[in-house]
Amino acid sequence: MKQLISLILLLVVSLSAGAQSKTEKMIHRIVASEMARYRKAWMIDTKKGPKWGYTQGLELKAMLDFADVQGDDGYRRMVYDYVEGYTDTLVREDGSIRTYDMQTFKLDDINSGKLLFRMLDYTGKKKYRKAMDTLRHQLEIQPRTLDGGFWHKQIYPEQMWLDGLYMSAPFYAEYSQWFETREKRAMSMDDVEHQFCLIYNRTYCDKCKLLHHAWDADSIQSWADKKTGRSAHAWGRAEGWYLMALVDYLEIYQNNSSTYYAQDQGAIDSLTYILQSLCGRMLELRDEETGAWHQVLDVTDKADNYLEMSVTPMMAYVFLKGVRLGYLDESYHKEAMRTLRGIEHHFIDEDENGLVVLKHVCRVAGLSDTRNGSYEYYIKEQQVENDPKGLGPWIMALTELYRAEK
Repeated sequence: MKQLISLILLLVVSLSAGAQSKTEKMIHRIVASEMARYRKAWMIDTKKGPKWGYTQGLELKAMLDFADVQGDDGYRRMVYDYVEGYTDTLVREDGSIRTYDMQTFKLDDINSGKLLFRMLDYTGKKKYRKAMDTLRHQLEIQPRTLDGGFWHKQIYPEQMWLDGLYMSAPFYAEYSQWFETREKRAMSMDDVEHQFCLIYNRTYCDKCKLLHHAWDADSIQSWADKKTGRSAHAWGRAEGWYLMALVDYLEIYQNNSSTYYAQDQGAIDSLTYILQSLCGRMLELRDEETGAWHQVLDVTDKADNYLEMSVTPMMAYVFLKGVRLGYLDESYHKEAMRTLRGIEHHFIDEDENGLVVLKHVCRVAGLSDTRNGSYEYYIKEQQVENDPKGLGPWIMALTELYRAEK
């Protein structure tokens, strides 16, 4: 096993040889470590065979993002071939997707569709367009609340979760740019903006000045406030999902803004305000010593509220990308640097094979009859190492830093 790992690490290093910054070296180490752990990309985050899942899409898209900006064609081909090992395994020749069932209406299932734009461009395989059409059709018929918000999934009726914005909104917007006519495209972008604004208005808490994890339009779920429908707390990763989705959407808008109608600027002004106000509040809540954020954001005075390593790199990514796009003040670059240094100094390690280990990532957290959204619930969920929900955003944040340094 150690010999195989050494060979993989040597291959990645040889393809990325030459003068490298500290940031570039760290990204190469993380990517090489993951390729060593998972010889085939579909093995990431699963022990039961190939799975169409959002975590695979999150981490693999992060790898593609770096491959596209680092400038070495050999390294780029290696990463793209690795990622295509996932998409080619999961997407059949007729465009159907293994393990995917549209009738569950899971917004999570949309996320890996983000990989398919670049895989279509890279390989020319028509099956990827067909698979994207399928995912877009799910959004067309996705169950909605009365005011137009996407249900998080079929088994969670009338519920919107912050997580769902990251899973669906950037794909929805990018698909509209690639494949829809001007009028249809404008309608799709309006719908995406509506999703952002609706869940902001429904989950915003005046007391903590953050968004709570989810909203039940009927206010009948055991975890929902009977008056507001909000869940009880601002969970760190949920805040990160929403803000990452927001900067990703704003980039898509910015890259294509010449195709929109004039009235779109009002919605963009609203989204810009949301981004700036939430980032300002998050900065106030950051741990001074480590530059990290707690698992539960609105309860920071309890000793067991640990510093969590998915929301932390997520926020570094949001800060850096927000600065690059011109939506956040330049001072956020320095703040992101502080957070990334904190991750390096306090939350990473090496295993016995010399592979990078990211510690203190919450494995999963949700809301249901058995997951009541209380402070105690979030704190007791399992902490793990090397979860894609931490590694993916960490690669994404470092890639943004690398872009800024070039």
